[in-house]
Amino acid sequence: RLPSSGTFEAVASAPALSELPAGARGFVTFGSFASAARAGEQVIATWSRVLQAVPGSRLLLGNVSGAEPARELAGRFARQRIAPQRLDFRPHAPLTDYLALHHEIDIILDTWPYSRGTTSNHALWMGVPVLTLQGPARAHCQSAAVMGRLGLSDWIATDVDDFVRLAVRRASAPAALAQLRAGMRERWHSAPLRQPATVARGLERAVRWMWQRW
Repeated sequence: RLPSSGTFEAVASAPALSELPAGARGFVTFGSFASAARAGEQVIATWSRVLQAVPGSRLLLGNVSGAEPARELAGRFARQRIAPQRLDFRPHAPLTDYLALHHEIDIILDTWPYSRGTTSNHALWMGVPVLTLQGPARAHCQSAAVMGRLGLSDWIATDVDDFVRLAVRRASAPAALAQLRAGMRERWHSAPLRQPATVARGLERAVRWMWQRW
């Protein structure tokens, strides 16, 4: 096995980290930038359970452009007893503006069975942890791999009930969230499995080994 199969180059124009939004607002804001097509009914139902279990919390959904997609999504949440006032829809935005939206989010909620890759990396660079659900296939484990490389395996749920429990636990510890947010980029730089040199050396050794075996 390769020691690490993925690294990520942060956006040079990314905004600076912000303070934890919940600290000033007094409520937790969950978020997602996944397209609506990736949010199946089980995902919407689970996210709704999270909102119900964390009183006063809100959900910011990016990449929702136009009134009709917003109405459709609001209807799906309404069927899960989530009032539209708890949902904040934002349209597709240029890269820097999209990254700045993380200043309004405390915790990202992942999708499944196709989890996030690039957007999870973006979120972590902006200091926002990603709550994810690990599954049996590679596509289901993209965010889990990203979180694991940063030493954040305790943000990886094993099933939907565990996903809700973890969301409630993390949301109820704002001081820990703030500390994690403030130190996220330092964690990124110090994590050996995120470094390009580690990935490159591992690939070099693997290719050499394959050649020798051949």
